[in-house]
Amino acid sequence: MKKKLLTAIFVFSLWGNTQAQDVRHGYPFSPVPFTSVKVTDSFWGQRLKASREVTIPLAFSKCEESGRYENFVKAAHPSENYEVGGYSFDDTDVYKTIEGASYLLQTYPDKKLVAYIDSVLAIVAAAQEPDGSVHEPYDESQTSARLVGKPTLGKSGGLEPRVL
Repeated sequence: MKKKLLTAIFVFSLWGNTQAQDVRHGYPFSPVPFTSVKVTDSFWGQRLKASREVTIPLAFSKCEESGRYENFVKAAHPSENYEVGGYSFDDTDVYKTIEGASYLLQTYPDKKLVAYIDSVLAIVAAAQEPDGSVHEPYDESQTSARLVGKPTLGKSGGLEPRVL
């Protein structure tokens, strides 16, 4: 994990240096942080407003309605009495909605949305394993294995934790 973080920092620092060099060589524009930009025109401004007021709230409500949050709760408290439903990739809708909402919050702060995202993150965090991953067992036998702390096997028989 540390190696990946250090590699990412190194790559981004190199990228930042090349960006700074472009500006010094006569490029007429210099980059600005996206948080410094406010889009207010009638085309993109309206779309960003619709995203804030309709799209993001609708996406979060669909995550609630479809049981995506409930799957995280079930993953946090595995039991042989219930199954995690939906598709194995359903969790990505939650992650991507949080990501999109977070980008909007950078330029359009909203305390209510921040509180909602924090509540969703608490649900996701509760489902995380000590190593940070979120696992959903494939079947009841693997649920039993997880309950006693044994690794679960993927469909091919190898260690392939299925991300919730």
